[in-house]
Amino acid sequence: MEPLHCRNEDDMESKKRGTSRIGVSIITLTGKTNRFVCETSTTVVQLQSRMQDVEGIPPDQMWLIYAGREIFPPIALGEYGIHDGSVIALRLRLRGGKPAIYLLSPVVLEDVNVSVTLSPEWSFTVLYPLAKPITDTKHNTSRVEWTVGVQGETLAESSTGTKCSYLFWEAEGVMNPAALAVSSAETHAASGSEEVFNPSAPSLTPENACVLSFEHFIPRLECILESLCLTLAMRTEFIVYWLPRFQHIRDQGLHIAFRFVNQNAFNKAAKIEVTGCPPPTAIARIFMLFGGVSPLETGNPWSGTACDPDEAQAFNWAKEIGFDVKSWDEGTFRVLEWGGMEVPAAMLN
Repeated sequence: MEPLHCRNEDDMESKKRGTSRIGVSIITLTGKTNRFVCETSTTVVQLQSRMQDVEGIPPDQMWLIYAGREIFPPIALGEYGIHDGSVIALRLRLRGGKPAIYLLSPVVLEDVNVSVTLSPEWSFTVLYPLAKPITDTKHNTSRVEWTVGVQGETLAESSTGTKCSYLFWEAEGVMNPAALAVSSAETHAASGSEEVFNPSAPSLTPENACVLSFEHFIPRLECILESLCLTLAMRTEFIVYWLPRFQHIRDQGLHIAFRFVNQNAFNKAAKIEVTGCPPPTAIARIFMLFGGVSPLETGNPWSGTACDPDEAQAFNWAKEIGFDVKSWDEGTFRVLEWGGMEVPAAMLN
């Protein structure tokens, strides 16, 4: 790749400004290297802008790491000690979007305790009802707790008095050097070992995903969610929440690759506990990974991967994620959570 010049001044001009011209490399998670000619006065945000020109990744999704620590947009490269020949790692900020926890009970329940504990690979960004995460520095995990009463479709949170339809949390993937040392932190091993879900490096591949056009995807998704016991209101909110991203993929001329994460794998990344009441007879955790791909374009890993729409709908998704639909008894106390994560194009090709 030809070097990208952050400024077109010659070295003499750089010296006049008290800066030095340097060459730096940015390496992506897939091992691709992009080389740039900059100056020590070039800011991180300017470097991100040049990287966006090459890779098409929005700056707010970039996570640049130099010498084991994150470098931030307002600061100049020279202030981080970045010099000629320095190597910067690029990671992507991934957001677990709107995991919404519904507590479904045919009778009134009081003082139901719900907690979610995140693995070190991500951290909470938004919580509702408002709550303060509890950090375990020894294990590098974070936890949120709510105590609520349940009456019909209404939850009443005890500490704030907030009434709501569901408990809401979002989280963002964080850099984990141990996880990044593995080429794919979420895999189905050939030996049949358990799936592992790493929210900072999720796996969405031609081997584990289903691929549909937007026009085929939306109606099939509604049917798939219904088969996973989401009510009409839940299905509507799921689709509407992600619809702008689905449309963005369509408008780029791409198909939608998607799959649902195994419940056990997801629970290890975001452990949920429900106590203080009769235990729920069933807990369903529906978490979808998706991204835009080009199955009609030759010469890329997704070429020829488009699925038959009817087969995608008929697939046993409940079995795939380890959810026993027969355990879903509407006459008992149940917990249902849905959420998702968009996997950036840079991680799909």
